[in-house]
Amino acid sequence: MKPRGGTSQGIDVILSERPEDQWSSLKKPGGSNFEKDRKVILAMTGEYRVAFEFIETVVFKNNYEIARPCQS
Repeated sequence: MKPRGGTSQGIDVILSERPEDQWSSLKKPGGSNFEKDRKVILAMTGEYRVAFEFIETVVFKNNYEIARPCQS
């Protein structure tokens, strides 16, 4: 089935050429598990290129026709 949608667009994303400082700081030893988790979350902040796809895979009604997948 050909997907429907796929016309939405976000802002232009400029990909980093090198790891950010927050990502590099994850390699430093020490700190509590809480602080390590916090650093990981902060390292993931920023802009990302993403795609969303919704596909019906389970049908609970008789004679139900599955809708075309939706993509964005």
